[in-house]
Amino acid sequence: MLDQILSGYGIPAHLSYDAEAPVATAQANRAAYGASWPHHELSAADLIVSFSADFLDGWGVPVPQQLAFAEARGKVEGAPRFIYVGARRSLTGLNADSWIPARPGSEVAIVNALLGSGSLASAAEAAGVGVNLLEGLAAEIRGARASAILSGGY
Repeated sequence: MLDQILSGYGIPAHLSYDAEAPVATAQANRAAYGASWPHHELSAADLIVSFSADFLDGWGVPVPQQLAFAEARGKVEGAPRFIYVGARRSLTGLNADSWIPARPGSEVAIVNALLGSGSLASAAEAAGVGVNLLEGLAAEIRGARASAILSGGY
């Protein structure tokens, strides 16, 4: 059937392959959430924290995530605060209210410290940031009514 559709447009049948497609992530998401990439209800959060999840620029399916972010941040009142934790200030990081410039790969140490498996001081040392930044992050997460915490990579 696809061959017939393509040939109707003068396109010969072909095989498409994306070597960088996050196949394992899509399979895990499908098993856990029933969708290859779940929809994030960012407008329901009063705090968004991204640990190198460049959801506005190439992480997952950017367009629906960009629309969800624009809807959430477009509120006159009650727009979520956005904190980006990551080594490089990507397009997503540039849209954040605060950026914590953590060393590459140190995000896991920060998350573990926030979960109580390690100290904020050791996570701050691993990340190359002041412990006061991580203490502030922990306080904001604790104080949030509803938060969306996104973890980077594919």
